[in-house]
Amino acid sequence: MTSPNLLERARAKGTDKEFQSYVRQWPSVLTKDYKEYLNGDGRSVFAHVRSVGAGSGMAHKPEYSGVPLTQAQHAQQHQIGYEHYNPVEWWQGQVVDMLCKWVNGVSPPEEPEKRTREVFDIEHPNHINAIQEMLAEYFKNPRATPIRLTVEKDTRRRSTRQNKGMWGVLYSNIVEYYSEHPTAWGMDQVRSIMDYKPEGAEVHAMFKRLHNDNQSTASLKVSPCSEYYEKIARHMMEKHDYELQMPISPRDYY
Repeated sequence: MTSPNLLERARAKGTDKEFQSYVRQWPSVLTKDYKEYLNGDGRSVFAHVRSVGAGSGMAHKPEYSGVPLTQAQHAQQHQIGYEHYNPVEWWQGQVVDMLCKWVNGVSPPEEPEKRTREVFDIEHPNHINAIQEMLAEYFKNPRATPIRLTVEKDTRRRSTRQNKGMWGVLYSNIVEYYSEHPTAWGMDQVRSIMDYKPEGAEVHAMFKRLHNDNQSTASLKVSPCSEYYEKIARHMMEKHDYELQMPISPRDYY
């Protein structure tokens, strides 16, 4: 949405008709192409951008609210809407950018034959349509200078808050599934330890959970500690029929 202050500056600069004439001298905001050339100067179509926030409807064309497009892009904009190319917010941002250039006296490009963009950010699936449009226009009449399209992946990592948010969604869905499919929960637990190599700390933590109420054994005196070891020995014999090779009998610790 265009701010009231920017609109006030635009009206002080000139009429809406003068603004439209200025915009037509700029290349398409989508492909940096022109509709046509007059005496060597590029010309575009002024495409109105309607905004609910600006109080406009389908039949109303707000003042100082438009961007340059080629004739083909303008036609598609009317047929299937703005979002064929980009989200509405992107279009509104382009309107503000064009108005700022006008009120600040920025001159239209002096090199109208420059018809490619070095950077084209793909932030939305519909942005790909703009690239397709640019390539289609180019191959209708290929120039000697080829189009160079560089694709780079944004390597920024998610923030901790984003990761927590994602886990919250995943966790709630996983718990719901396991609650309805307890067999799957058991199978996944087994899968998680199939290739697991027991380590001292993990084994100790398991037996603390089983036979010491998950409490630390560091404060156990000799007698309680011996009883704890006997519980472990009985567990291995009763559950697994395996006799522990104790270095000395637990009773010898008394």
